[in-house]
Amino acid sequence: MSIRSTHRDTTPKAWIGCLTCYNEGVLNGHWYDAVDAGDVTPKDLHHGRETSHEELWVFDHENIPVRDEMDQVTAAGWGNVLSQVDDDLEREALCAWVESGDYIVDGETDYPSLLFFRDAYQGHWVDFDEFARSLAADMGLLDDVPEHIARYFGWESWISDLRFDYREETTPVDRYGVFVFRAV
Repeated sequence: MSIRSTHRDTTPKAWIGCLTCYNEGVLNGHWYDAVDAGDVTPKDLHHGRETSHEELWVFDHENIPVRDEMDQVTAAGWGNVLSQVDDDLEREALCAWVESGDYIVDGETDYPSLLFFRDAYQGHWVDFDEFARSLAADMGLLDDVPEHIARYFGWESWISDLRFDYREETTPVDRYGVFVFRAV
């Protein structure tokens, strides 16, 4: 059985700033939901006033599983992909999958394939051993083996071998346990 923890806001956010203002030594920007990043205009950042400043840039972001700065279109793309995963815990798992580097992209993009994610994601567990023992029970690994023989089963070896077919990623600091994914 997988575990759950307290609610955490996993909404992808982008801090969009005016590049001209930044180059002039002025930090002018605001936080937006990443899904809306592509709609932000220079006028929005300049309090509704017309401006000759044309370039905007995402200087910072939260809950987007890449480390680099990015343009607005890229931030909106990440926001769109991540908004298609409704459950906060699964959104955190999707980010962990991408951050692991062991994920499959969607077509010609750098965004993860949600189809492959949903197939790879095996849940949130206390540890890999708990996942492995649950998997063994679900597949009836020892169902037909008498108890006096089953107790000699080599769990450590079986779990060690199982690790070749799955990946575990640690959860964010405010959660306990691991995310488990079928290896790509």
